[in-house]
Amino acid sequence: MASTLVETVSLDYADFQENFLICPTCVFDYDGDVRAPKLLRCSHTVCKECLQRIADDARSSGLDSFRCPICRQNIQIPADGISSLQPSFVINQLVDLMSRQRREVVPKCCKHPRIELLFCETCDTVFCSDCEVYSTHSGPHTVIPFSTAIKRMSDILLFKANQCTQVLDYAKRTVQNEIDAINSNQEICENKIEELRTNLVEYVDGRIHEMLKLLTKTANEKKNSLNEQMNIVEKERSKIERECSDAVSRQLDVRNITQKISDITQRLEVANNIAEPRENSFMQFLWSNNELGNVKKLLNNIGKLRLSSTLPALSRVSVQREVTVHLSYIAKLTTIDKQGIICSCGGDPVQTTLTTPNGIVEELDVVDNNDGTYDIRFSASQIGKHVFSVTIFGRRVKNSPFDIYVTEHQSASKRLSYIGTDVQLKRPLAAIIDNNSNKIYISDTGNGRIVILEADHLTLKSVIHCSATSDHSATGLSLTDRNSILVANWRQGAIFELDETGQALNTIRHKEIKEPTCVAFASNECIAVLDSLQKKILILNINGDFVCFFSGSYPNVKALYGHNGNIIVAGSDLRTYSPSGECIRNTACQKDARGLFSGVCVDKDGYILATHSHKQKSVVKVFEPESSSPKFDIDSFDDKLYRPSGVVALPGARLLVVDLGNDCLKVFRYK
Repeated sequence: MASTLVETVSLDYADFQENFLICPTCVFDYDGDVRAPKLLRCSHTVCKECLQRIADDARSSGLDSFRCPICRQNIQIPADGISSLQPSFVINQLVDLMSRQRREVVPKCCKHPRIELLFCETCDTVFCSDCEVYSTHSGPHTVIPFSTAIKRMSDILLFKANQCTQVLDYAKRTVQNEIDAINSNQEICENKIEELRTNLVEYVDGRIHEMLKLLTKTANEKKNSLNEQMNIVEKERSKIERECSDAVSRQLDVRNITQKISDITQRLEVANNIAEPRENSFMQFLWSNNELGNVKKLLNNIGKLRLSSTLPALSRVSVQREVTVHLSYIAKLTTIDKQGIICSCGGDPVQTTLTTPNGIVEELDVVDNNDGTYDIRFSASQIGKHVFSVTIFGRRVKNSPFDIYVTEHQSASKRLSYIGTDVQLKRPLAAIIDNNSNKIYISDTGNGRIVILEADHLTLKSVIHCSATSDHSATGLSLTDRNSILVANWRQGAIFELDETGQALNTIRHKEIKEPTCVAFASNECIAVLDSLQKKILILNINGDFVCFFSGSYPNVKALYGHNGNIIVAGSDLRTYSPSGECIRNTACQKDARGLFSGVCVDKDGYILATHSHKQKSVVKVFEPESSSPKFDIDSFDDKLYRPSGVVALPGARLLVVDLGNDCLKVFRYK
């Protein structure tokens, strides 16, 4: 057995105590009181009691000094006595250390009492070197004294125990904090419940007061009506009594009495009419058990105690760790309960923050999906390491916080070289999108065709082969408001209008059109055509009638795009012209700007997307609405763009770039 014996130093407690921690004069152990070690000027140490006895003997002999009992050097007796001598710091430290240090037990072999047991770290076995050589593993072995192994393991045990204690102390604090939070939330809920009770009592008291008020009003109205009737009765009665009394007292003749009798008879009929009370006394308060049941049901539905079984320590977050600056991302939080089961409902107080490299803390928006999951939306505005933190109930979820690395680079999410068949794209140039039919049209000039793709999944729908594309010269595409396609063919010197099947609807030829390479539809009265031979921009109407030239020369123009009735011209910069040729906006017009724009489009939100090339660097520049400088560039980091041309905005904040130099299409995100 090849073994390595590790040599260690083991101090014997008794030997160390005898040689270093006893007074050389009285041979007693040092302590911190009577036999405190005192350091003499000669650097020897003697206990306080011995020095006091020696000093007393010297004074009794009339001397003010004594000799060191070890080296016999003359030592002056301090004026304040022996106690003022400097204590021996090193000896005191050793005394304290040895008083705290446990006495180590050196394990010995039962057969060989003088042989210390050894421990093999490789085999994890204790053995005696005289009894046997123990090995269960091939290769080198590390052997140390068993006493040293015990001490090491004891230290490890104490260290682990200390770690465990710290964790338990932390657990105690966190549990206590949660109990305190429960008490606080309980008090808040009690206050809200009491507020609800107060409001309900106010509503009930208000309803009772309203009903009593209505009852009093109704009863008073009835009594007033009857009192008025009572007054009429009393007046009639008094009138009849008075007339009868007058008739009897005056002794009228028979004719007059007969007349009075006739009048009283008529009044009798009136009296019979007013004898019936105008109002009735019926008043009854009605309420049904159903209404009370409805009230009870409503009360049972008023207020709700929301609880959560979510355990933050088990809940997990799915987040992309490497993201691109200025793009929006969604992190998915899945909550899990204490049983390890995914929660099925939401409502948890989720808090999320994103800390920038500058230390700025941004709060993020959280969307509750009400199924136990939450969508956390975030976007970084600067590059560098960001810290993404998610908490529930103020407690961090599993593995939170997360480090998110933000870069300025972006690679294509999809790359298309073959479209539906084995025919590879060859010199693709222009691209347009029909948002109504969700179709993308690609001018595949090298193959003499127009490829039609489905916009969402970029799958092939159809291919157009026609005379407008057969000579590999169809370089410009545009879409009219009647969903027909305008194709600029420079070799034929014409603009073709096609339907989606490739059927020719119209052919526009004009003596002013020499070599059209780009076309853009703005309105029926404004179709812009770039003539590369003349380096001019012409304006035609939908019938092909010439309208005007834009003033000036346009040698660096690479693309045209119609937007809101105007024309965007892409060249050394991006300029927007009215149909009359007036420049109404200049984008990307920095003085130090270099390179050329070769494709441009505008999405539904007003973002301008433009391909740009300068020397060996080609990018897609993204402009916010009404901005004259790009927000950021898309560099296609892993697969560089080479002579990008057409660009279209796709659904879902994506864009498609026609990479002419690489004969392919690439898809990126821009929001």
